[in-house]
Amino acid sequence: MTKITTGRPTAMSRRRLVQTGSGLFALGLAAPWVGRAHAAVENELIFAGTGGITQKLIEQEIFPAFAANHGGLRLTYVSSPTSENVAKLRTQRGTPSIDVIWLAGAQTYQVADEGLVAELDIGRMPNAQNIPAERRTETRSLPLGNTTAGLLYNERIFKEKGLQPPTSWFDMWDPKYRAHTGMLNIGSTSTVATLPLLAKALGSDPYDFDAAFAKLGKLRANVYDFFTASGPMDTMVQSGDLWMWSHIAARAMQYQNSGFPARFVTPKEGAVGYSASLGIVKNAPHINAAYAWLDYLYTPGVQQKLAEVIGYTPVVPGIEIPEALREFHPAPDKLFVPDMRRMQTLLPDLVQRWNREVEG
Repeated sequence: MTKITTGRPTAMSRRRLVQTGSGLFALGLAAPWVGRAHAAVENELIFAGTGGITQKLIEQEIFPAFAANHGGLRLTYVSSPTSENVAKLRTQRGTPSIDVIWLAGAQTYQVADEGLVAELDIGRMPNAQNIPAERRTETRSLPLGNTTAGLLYNERIFKEKGLQPPTSWFDMWDPKYRAHTGMLNIGSTSTVATLPLLAKALGSDPYDFDAAFAKLGKLRANVYDFFTASGPMDTMVQSGDLWMWSHIAARAMQYQNSGFPARFVTPKEGAVGYSASLGIVKNAPHINAAYAWLDYLYTPGVQQKLAEVIGYTPVVPGIEIPEALREFHPAPDKLFVPDMRRMQTLLPDLVQRWNREVEG
């Protein structure tokens, strides 16, 4: 858990930021935004999110500008995997310590169905009203940005071995990649979301998984592993053992930013799109700060920064993706967007089938 306190910049610091053309003000993150007339905001916000690059971006770049508009509001960042943060909500039911929670995949629907997050009053969030209505299908959460899953490959290794970049999901089954390809297991949201696309690509109804599981069972002989988490997969990527693997586009962007020669491919069958989401905890201790924070995250400057640093495709219209980053943000007609609420209801059976038919 991290706590930071951010006050208003001094006049000198504000001038320096503007003059250098860098930092928060140059990004538009500290500029006035629509809907700032929120109810009196408390002096603290407790936000539960993932660690790593997401935590760094929020603590160092996004939150300070928000706090500067609210008299030096303090942030307590609860850094844990989403599943652990959801477990905290369950143990704190009725008297939560968390105001806002970052959600993804099945947890988005679990916390809603269990009543752990509140019904949202969209009228209190003018910026969030810019999210297209067809994307605001849940009443207890809002999509923050779109995540895209596809294929990644090591460009250096492919060039050294004279290999052509992959073009299809089914390239992972090619014997020339035996023990040099891999994917996350069914515990990953990206893999759960990919199942309907594979079913569709194999000629089935997207939610009839017989053909997809039969095909994945044959992949077992070709993969280095079905990884339980991104960390062990990253180790094999960095060592050069994995030449091609399935993961999210944001991971490829992060590799490239670190100097590693990973590229992202939108397969011809399509990439998979799903959302990271946010919810306000039911009985949140700082409810006004929670609403103000959510609304701020849908301002253009923040949505732009989420796209450029984390790799989320914006959910509000009018955000321009720089040419250099468009590899990581496929056009809408190249995306397959599964019904993740439906996938949540199917998940227990899918886990059993995966364990039995893919890794059994």
